[in-house]
This record gives sequence, C-alpha cells and structure tokens, in this order.
Amino acid sequence: MVCRSPIKSPWAARAPCRQSAPSSSVLAPGRNVSRGRSILVPIVCAASPVAVCDDASNHDQNPSPVPFPVEARLPPPTAIFSLAVGGAIDSTSLQKLVTSIGAGSGGDGGGGGDGGHGDGFGGGDSGCGGEGFNEIFRLALDENDDEEEEESEDESDDAPQKEEGEEDEDYVDPSAPFYCSEMVSEGLMEGFAVPREGDLFAGLNCQPGFHCTQAELKKDLQTLSQTDGIDRVEVRVTPIKGTKGKKCQVKFIFYSKLYPQMKSFKVVGASAIPKDVVEKVMEIYNRDVAEGRSDAQTTMQTIGLMRGIVEKWYQDRGFIMSYIKQFDGLETGNVVAKVVEGRVNKVKVLYVDDEGQEKKKGNATPESYVRRELSFVPGMLYSQEDSRRALRDLIGTGMYENVQVLPEQAKKDEKKVDVTVMVKETPMRTTEIELDWRVRNNRNIPMLDGVVPGGTFIVDNRNLFGKGYNLTGTVTTSNILDPRDIGYKIEWRKPYVWGERDLNRTALSVTAFNARRVSGVFTGGPMGEDVPPIMVHRNGAKVALQQQYNNHSRGSLGVVLEEITALDDTGSIVSRGFRSNSQTEGPPTTLSEGQDQQIYIQGNVVRDTTYRVNGTPIGARDMLQVDQGTGVGGLFNRCQGSFTRFIQLTKPVRYKPPVSLVLHGKAGGCLGDLASYDAYCLGGPFSVRGLNIGEIGTARHFAEMGMELRLPTPYFNQQMFLFYEQASDLGSSKLVPGNPTTYFRKPGSGSTYGAGVRIGPIRSEWVRDRNIGRSHIMFCIGERY
Repeated sequence: MVCRSPIKSPWAARAPCRQSAPSSSVLAPGRNVSRGRSILVPIVCAASPVAVCDDASNHDQNPSPVPFPVEARLPPPTAIFSLAVGGAIDSTSLQKLVTSIGAGSGGDGGGGGDGGHGDGFGGGDSGCGGEGFNEIFRLALDENDDEEEEESEDESDDAPQKEEGEEDEDYVDPSAPFYCSEMVSEGLMEGFAVPREGDLFAGLNCQPGFHCTQAELKKDLQTLSQTDGIDRVEVRVTPIKGTKGKKCQVKFIFYSKLYPQMKSFKVVGASAIPKDVVEKVMEIYNRDVAEGRSDAQTTMQTIGLMRGIVEKWYQDRGFIMSYIKQFDGLETGNVVAKVVEGRVNKVKVLYVDDEGQEKKKGNATPESYVRRELSFVPGMLYSQEDSRRALRDLIGTGMYENVQVLPEQAKKDEKKVDVTVMVKETPMRTTEIELDWRVRNNRNIPMLDGVVPGGTFIVDNRNLFGKGYNLTGTVTTSNILDPRDIGYKIEWRKPYVWGERDLNRTALSVTAFNARRVSGVFTGGPMGEDVPPIMVHRNGAKVALQQQYNNHSRGSLGVVLEEITALDDTGSIVSRGFRSNSQTEGPPTTLSEGQDQQIYIQGNVVRDTTYRVNGTPIGARDMLQVDQGTGVGGLFNRCQGSFTRFIQLTKPVRYKPPVSLVLHGKAGGCLGDLASYDAYCLGGPFSVRGLNIGEIGTARHFAEMGMELRLPTPYFNQQMFLFYEQASDLGSSKLVPGNPTTYFRKPGSGSTYGAGVRIGPIRSEWVRDRNIGRSHIMFCIGERY
C-alpha cells in the first residue's frame, strides 16, 4: 500500500506520508521517509509559548515557566551552537540572544556568576577553572522566522572565527554545514505508548550520516516542539573529540509540559470502540497515581497512556486509519480525546503499465474482475486486513502480477478514506519450457544420471474467452529425445461459479492427469539392498469445488476417477514386487492383477494463519484431508492431519529474522480395502528428512513429529537451524497387503537429526540417520514445513 495523502500519526497532528511501498505491499500509517529511511513521522502538535528574557541581566528576574532550573538550558562547555524553540519573540529579543563567547581559561572563560555554573550570561568573578563556554550563538525561533532569516545569516558572519595560532582540533565553523555522526536525546520521558527517541528522530531533516545545516535544525525544532506534552526543545551540536571537528553529536533536550491532575476522560467521534476500553484509561491512571508509579500531574506519560489504550484497540484490529486527533481540557483536568475513525468512502480501480503510468485502454480484464475480489464496504472502518486480503486474492487469480492498495484521507473530510487499488496485468497467455538433469549418488559423489535432460512444457491462458476462465496444460518427460514416459496435467478453472456475490468465492475446477512415479513402497531399506523399481502409473480426472471461507481458511470437495497400473522398468505390468536376490514372491502391487480402477470422494480443509517476520514464517498451519471410497475399486476410508506451529522466541534485530521454534506433528490412518500404493510411505524430504522415500516403512496408521530451531546467521540476514524428526508405523505395517516393510527389510520406525543453513531458497543440511549411524550432506530447495 502506498500512502499519498496526509495520514495522522499517533503523536502528530499532521504526518504526511511521502514514500511509495514496494509491489504487493501494505503500509501502516504514520510512516515516513527522511533521506532514504523507511520511517517518517513528522511530529506536529500544538505548542505553548515560553517566555524569553529581553535582557541577559534580567534573566533571574524573568524566569521561564519551564519547571527546570535555568542552568539546565545552558550548553555544555564544548557546545558549538545551541538552538531552542519555546514560542514567539520579537526581533529585539532575537538580537540580544545572539552572543559570542570565546574560549578562555579560569575566570576569563565567561562562566559568570557562581563558580562558572552561570547564574547570568555576563562574565563573573570566578570561572570554572578550565575552558570557558565555546557557544557560538543561541537562537530562539519566531513565528516570523522567515523575515528574520536574512538577519540571522548576517549575524552568523560575525561569529567568532578561529584565531591565528589556535589549534585545529575539534573546531567547527558554526556558519557552515556540519556532519552529523550521532543523535541523542535528553529529558525524554519513558512510559507506555510514549514516543521513543527513534520514533521522534525518524522524521527529522537532520539524520546521522549526513551533513546538516542550521536551517534544517530550526525546522526539526519546530517539529519536535509541537509534540503533545513537550513544552520546549533545545538542540546542541558538539564536536566529537578526536575527529578534528569532522564529526558532531546532535543532542535534543526535551522539557516536559505539566498539566493539572486528570479528573475525567472521555472520547468524542468514536462509535466503534467499546465503553469499557475508554473507562480503562481512568482506572489505570488512578491506580498508578495511588501506587506512586505515576505523577499526579498530567504529563507526557499520561498522554501516552491515553493514546496507547485507545489507539491500540484500533491498531490491534487493523483499523490503521483511526487515531486520536487532539486532546482538549488538559488545562482543566477534564480531558476529551477527539478521535477520527477513518471509514471507506470511494473505491477506485487503476490499471497501470510497465512504467507505472495509468493505462486507460487495452486492458485484458474488466474492472469488475478486480472489484469482485475486494472486501471494502463504503461506510465501514478501513481495515488493513481487507487490504491484505485484496492483495492475496488478486495475486491469486493469476491475472495480476503487481497489486498496490492506496488509502487516502479525503481532503474535505478526514473521516473518509478513499481507496485506490492499482493493478498491473500479467500476460494472459504464456508458454514455458523447463529442462532438468537428474543427479544420482555414486559412492557419496553426486553425478549426472545422463546427458540428455528431462523437460517440462507449460502452456497457460489466464483469461480464456475473456471470461476469467483459467486453462493450464503441463507435459513432462524424463527424456526429451525418447519421451516414452510422457505425463500430462490439464486443468480448467472457473471462478465464482455461484455468482460474484458468493461470499465463499466458490470455484469449479476440472483436471485431467496422467503421471508416472517410482513407488516408495517397493524400495530397499536402509541397508541399500538392490530392489528393481516399480512405477505407479495414474491416469484419470478430478472434478472439485474450491471455497475460501475467510482470510485464513479454505477447503475443497471433489470426486476422483483414476486407473492405477504397476509397471516395471521395461513398461510391463507387474502384479508383485520383489528383491533381486529373493526367490519368494513379494507383496502385491495392486488389489487385482497389476491394475485397478477407483472412484472416491476427496475433501480437505486448510487453516493457515502464518505471517512473515523478516522472512521467517510465524503463526500456525493446520490441514485435514479425507478420502472416502465408493466401492468402485474398494470401499475404504483414509484420513490424515498435520499440525505445525511457528513460534517466535525473540524480537528481530534490524533486518535479521528472529529466533523461532517450529513444532510439527502429522498422523493418519485408514480402514477398508486399501492397496499398498495408497498406504503411507514413511521417510523422505516431507516425512523424515535425510532418508529416501519409504525407507522407514509402509503403514496403514502412522505418526510423525519434528522440531526445528531457527537462528539468524551473523552475516547476510540468513538462517541456520537445528532439527530432529521421527516417524513410526505404530505396528501397522503387517496390516498392509504382503507386509512390504518386513519383506524389504525396513525398520518400521526411525529418526534423524542434524543442522543446516538456508541461503535464499536453498537449504544445505548435514543429516545423521540414527538407525544405522550414517551421516551425509544434502541440498534442498524451499521450506521443509
């Protein structure tokens, strides 16, 4: 999502969002960009004036109302210059505040007053005994600052210059831009929902690693001084020792504003927030005051408490365009928070071309195809979840390769949010050709299985007949020069089969398939005994209805008709598997003599609440699948479920992924007439990694578990991990026809453990098989869970 209009920040009256989001993304409000940074929240709130002395000698007789001693406002002895914002003053005061005090020793240093701590601005009887103040000037900003800017520039020309013979060390010309090496704060309160240093500094013009000017500091002071609860802000720029003035520290000094004790709290303009949430503010405030954890006066911490409770309720529910605009009644103690609830007003669809420019003609899909995937309802609170769902569903259609959701507050009514959905269409017709070479293990050395590659040919039409139908065809073979094992898959999909008002977005899919794979049932055990491969050839069709229940849940229900044939490596039908050195008959390959026909009903439900934190998934994913035979080819029931939890253990540091723990469990069982090719094969990359498919055994009931601890690498923002996985047939191998587990000398249970590192999509893993004590290194692509 890209913010184009002023969006209110929790700590600002105005916070313009000036940065475009990346493709297919959603941005929260209150973010901003300063010199390439990703967070931008200009703090702009109302500020009260602070009295400024007209004469330095009257400083004691005209103290500032800020509840801090005057001495706290003077810069340290090494300050180059100091700017302060407290309110409006006249030009006469401005001129009298511009002073030049050079470096000296003892009493000549300009410390003034008592012991150099400076009860007045003038010279005193005694100095601090060392270097005097090196303050070049102190400047208070005026409402008519633009008119006095030229005068300020002229006075800066009169600033003291480096005298002849003076050392170069740590000298900075105050009239020239300086290099900001670091930014710090002083006097900033801490508490619940109180803006932190990083939040306040993110939207400033002056940033570490860049050159800054006095004009930029003035603007930054104006921004910071209008933060709720801030009475006055000063800035001091000091050269860092040993850098010869090339690097400076910028320190912002905050003085808090104090209000009377809060007597009551209420909100106006809010219709969605429950009453008990509003009452919670006074409950927590009175409790903290009674227990001495909070000052009785209303301070920045109190304002943070009010914002934190009210705005957190909106933020937790994704209502990112709802916020507190301002507070009234702080001076009386009867506080009223004015809430703005952003509600959807208009929804606009915008087509763009490759350059991001608006495309008004030649669109392959009508606007209605976009609108039917949106869940924005005019008059409802704008929700970030609706934006995320729009991104996911529009990308999921396959017709759009780039989607952005742009919320914008209406110019005339800040309570209304205009939503623009920007889409870039993907080519509707595509053709792809993929080549792959198989690798075999030759004495622990990977070698090519042959020079001639296999291939995959893919044809896709995402908008067939201009009606949104999707037709995809895939043809595969293991040898492009001798394609005797051609497999294919053709799928036709019609979305919104029950109409565009269907809340579950039901889609109809029809699939024809023809696939041939080596069966994991008829393979050797962990000792590597030679077993001739048995190919299971499946040819059939599937008709299914697919539904999307909500943002996290989906399901499907369909009918599968297929013919299953068991073949040897010559393509001949075989009815039984066998070992090369065995004279006995092995387990049967099918229910009949090498070929079966089946019709069964298949249904599944998936709930996925995962989200990504710096690239690593966090959340939960559950799946349940049930296959029910109809009696054609056997009457059976087979079900399995998997449960995976991605637990975040630490907070992410900058752009590195957090430490996380993955817990995985999977179990299944079957009843009735079930052939061995449909039994559960234990072992393999998606069962127990590091083992061949079916190496542990073949079962009618099984249980698997796994855990993985993921840690960020010290460099490159990648992940390293430790894992342990285990599977068992629960003693059900003997129930499989012919007991292939015992015949092929498989253990029936096993486990592995190891460690690895993931770089991009590639996982490199060291795995140790606990059954035979064998270790090896393997490379995989994609996620394990």
